This record gives sequence, structure tokens and C-alpha cells, in this order.
Amino acid sequence: MWLADGENYIRKKGPGLSIMVSEFQCPCHGTMKIQKWSSRKLFKAGTARDGWWTSKHMVEQLKEDAIGLFEALHPNCVAVFLFDNSSNHGAFADDALVASRMTLNEKPWPLSEKFQFRDTVYISRSTVCFGGGDHKLWTRF
Repeated sequence: MWLADGENYIRKKGPGLSIMVSEFQCPCHGTMKIQKWSSRKLFKAGTARDGWWTSKHMVEQLKEDAIGLFEALHPNCVAVFLFDNSSNHGAFADDALVASRMTLNEKPWPLSEKFQFRDTVYISRSTVCFGGGDHKLWTRF
């Protein structure tokens, strides 16, 4: 195996303990950090350790660190967060407006169902839908 000076090959996972690293990066700063505030989280994965990294951990990290760090490092900019292919990255809030959770026709949606969609406002390119009443994407019967 050819390696550049100072590089090591990546070894196969052995029987030792795992440490998972999750962090948010931007092209100009790499790991987003300001002094001791960092977007990097270390997680000791395992049943008898920190448990398993879930979408709740990722959302918490995004809300508590990544968004605030981005806004501090890039004032007056809008962030676009991209996630790679992982089951955690397909997670949404229970009340998120996700097309695959919606029906084509109005139908009763029992309050006991898992998903209750939040009210929302949408803007059409030709019409602004404010003022004349709410435009709901679901109806409670």
C-alpha cells in the first residue's frame, strides 16, 4: 500500500469500544467553532455507554450548536444544511409537513394518530395567501 509521508492506513474495526463523532462543517471554517463552542459532538456508542445516536441527538446538535455557530460566523447569511444518507437524516418532527404522510383527499384523521400536522401559511408565486382566512393543509373532523 502506498502512503504519503506521515499518513497511516485505516485499520479495520477491532473488538475495542466505539467513539462516534458528529460535527457540522462549512467550506471556509471547517469544523464550525468559536473558542470552546464547537459543533463537534463525541458519542460513546454502545448499550452500556451513551446508547445509540438517533435523530433526536442530531436535531439537538443542530439547534443548540450548528445554527447558532453558523449565524455567529456568517452574519446576514442563510444556511443550507445538507445531510448524507443515514436513517437519522430522514427523521422529521411529528408535526412536520411531509408529503408522504399526507393523503390525496380530505378524510377524517383521528386525534389518536401519530401525525398531527401544524397549521401553515404558503405563498404562491401569483397569490399571497394572507388575510382572507387560514389555508390549512389538513382538517380535524
